[in-house]
Amino acid sequence: KSHNQVFTVSCNITELELQSKGKGSSRKKAEQQAAKKILDKLGT
Repeated sequence: KSHNQVFTVSCNITELELQSKGKGSSRKKAEQQAAKKILDKLGT
């Protein structure tokens, strides 16, 4: 049985109708991936 955890988080900005999901081997990595996807959508 594998102990490799995968964390999934979502980032939502309801005022801008934006949402994304991130996955990673740690909660921090998943959060950073979700945030980066939002920033990419905003063009920053």
